[in-house]
Amino acid sequence: MLGPGVPVRVDSDFIGPLPTGSEFIYIISRDAEALQPVVVLHVSTSITTQAYSLMTGGEDHVAELRFTLAEGETAHLQVLLQSPTSTLDSGTITAAWNPTAQLGVQALLLPGAQVQGGFTETDRANLTDVEEATTTLQTSQINPAIRVALGVADLALNFPVNRLAALECQAYTGRGSLTRPGGGFPVNAFGIRWNITAVPESFGRRDGAILEYIERVAQLVKINHDTNGNLYVDDVEDIFHTGGTMAWSWNNLPAEVQYDVTPGCTVEFCWLLL
Repeated sequence: MLGPGVPVRVDSDFIGPLPTGSEFIYIISRDAEALQPVVVLHVSTSITTQAYSLMTGGEDHVAELRFTLAEGETAHLQVLLQSPTSTLDSGTITAAWNPTAQLGVQALLLPGAQVQGGFTETDRANLTDVEEATTTLQTSQINPAIRVALGVADLALNFPVNRLAALECQAYTGRGSLTRPGGGFPVNAFGIRWNITAVPESFGRRDGAILEYIERVAQLVKINHDTNGNLYVDDVEDIFHTGGTMAWSWNNLPAEVQYDVTPGCTVEFCWLLL
């Protein structure tokens, strides 16, 4: 039996020592040739014995999740002991696929898992009645001309991001502070756009409309002053995907933007400017 919660123990007769960077690669597929992989996992190792569960475990990342297996369908497991330059050892087995075996409550995390809650249609109807009985629509008392002026002011203060250009780009590593003095402001810009340029393989990747990393690549922290001149954290952006924006309005320009790039990674930060 194979499944995401079933432990798999691997023993290799390769005579060490293992080359630096060696890893076990687990490939579960619908076919013996592994042309239709369901799961591909890379597990770093320094020994030739490995006990591992696909749902839990240590330093790994999911590289492929393209095909699926139905319960009871035959699954093909191929395990490779791979060095950076060659395959040191390999083995294959076949077994019936069981997507929930030995998962326990983790089975609730699987796609399509059903969870029963206590919120009923009667509860929904009661809440709707309460909302209708306690909600009163108020007509705006603001002069239309003033509303137009406020709209223009809001446009000036919150300039549309799609009308801004990402300029003065620079690659960063480590930890530090970003400022762009000008016009009497410590940060004279509408925001920051980032692009991830380097990430170690061990971070793991999740495919999607954009590339997403399992581990946090970087963090941006917007620092501002309150009316008493005290610094405080105004906004935090944890970066897991390539390409993104942290923006702000002219009436809320930061005192600085602190950054922290995880070791081994490189991120390009660009100022959003008119």
